[in-house]
Amino acid sequence: MERKVVDFTGAKTVWDFHTCFIEPLRLIGNECGMIDGYVYARNFSALWDLLYLFYDEPTTIVLKGLDSLPKDLQEEAEYVRGFFKRLQDRDKNIFIEYEA
Repeated sequence: MERKVVDFTGAKTVWDFHTCFIEPLRLIGNECGMIDGYVYARNFSALWDLLYLFYDEPTTIVLKGLDSLPKDLQEEAEYVRGFFKRLQDRDKNIFIEYEA
């Protein structure tokens, strides 16, 4: 089973927060046959399409460091938790884990 880590450790701003998605999603895009990988542009709708519609490999996505984000990023952290829970509920190939 594939394992992709989105590491939020050290993110201090909204820009940092979204930057954490770039490398794991580029790798997934490459695996989906996208020549230049997937370019994450802070668009959760496109992220949903990539993971739910195009990526069918059994994969564990590890969300690391969400609890250590600053208070002003907790709203984004909650959105990400809900987003990935909905994704896991709908896609039998996606598994979500959390790490401190």
